[in-house]
Amino acid sequence: METLATAAKQHVRPLRILFCVKRFGDHKPWESLSRTVLVPHVIEACMPNDVEEALASFQPEVLVPWWIPIPAKYLRDTPSLKFIQQFGVGVENIDISAATEQGIWVARLASGATGNADTVAEHTVMLMLATARHLLQAHRTVQEGQVVGRPHGAGLMGKTVCIVGFGDIGHAIARRLGYGWGMKITAVRRRAEDGIPAAFAEKEFIHKLYGMNQLDQALAEADFTVLAIKYDPAETHHLFSKPMFDKMKRGSILVNIARGGLINSLDLLEALKSGQLGGAGLDVFEEEPIPATHPLQGAPNVVFTPHVGAAGDLFYEGGLKAFKENVDRFASGFLPLWCINAPKSPKEALRQPALENGILQVEASAA
Repeated sequence: METLATAAKQHVRPLRILFCVKRFGDHKPWESLSRTVLVPHVIEACMPNDVEEALASFQPEVLVPWWIPIPAKYLRDTPSLKFIQQFGVGVENIDISAATEQGIWVARLASGATGNADTVAEHTVMLMLATARHLLQAHRTVQEGQVVGRPHGAGLMGKTVCIVGFGDIGHAIARRLGYGWGMKITAVRRRAEDGIPAAFAEKEFIHKLYGMNQLDQALAEADFTVLAIKYDPAETHHLFSKPMFDKMKRGSILVNIARGGLINSLDLLEALKSGQLGGAGLDVFEEEPIPATHPLQGAPNVVFTPHVGAAGDLFYEGGLKAFKENVDRFASGFLPLWCINAPKSPKEALRQPALENGILQVEASAA
């Protein structure tokens, strides 16, 4: 027997991989990585508006969509495509049903395995502090030469934060706010019966765990509410609109690092103007980039960032490593990690490695 990692390194076949964005964050073009990190694969990258044309001309075996919509037509019209590997967690831009029907595997990168969760958690704390301490107003005060000592802000220590969505990112946020800031954590999970994860079970800052059917109660107690829940157009679209804002603690602060579709932005604007909410920190929007003319642009005490919660060195380094390893698994004929579908008639038949003492193994003769 040999380990899966060893087998993958020895039996990786080159794949044609299409990236739907030109550059790796603010770093090198994807094509340049084909000579270093992404060896032996053949890399092509296109502009977001040119995806359909690039699929037709390059005929990739692997597609990396990022945030670009991938409708059923693209999948039907690309016979070479066998695997979609998202560079991140969100896959709502991909027609998963169509991919499954076409025999195309789809996988994401798990937040906890790539540095994504830690990067987003740090960004969340930044948005909370910037909003609670009126950072933008304070910055303008200095620029305009106004009186010192204003504006007055609010602290985090001893306050209650409700984290809606308690997966990898929710856990990472809780660790920082509980250990580092002495906040009282309430968490909302889809299924409260799953309980508090073992890593937090004995920590006094995990105050209470709620199910989604108890969201009203959780929000009424919270000084801060952080949205880290999965967006589902059928279940959570505009989950936070006027009825929900009215149930939140008056003057509390809302932070969204999940998806913009969770919030009705016009209702949020009214809640901010009325003082029902004391502020909002938003990294995501229904329409991205958010238009300069959007009503929220003039809202009181709102801090915007342009969907950069995961855009940092921790995720780029960890994500690239996990991406390469998962693509190599596929190229070696093994089922990738973090697959979210199971085609009945896949274009590429894959093997599931065996487990031996909790470690993935593969027969050397089969690799």
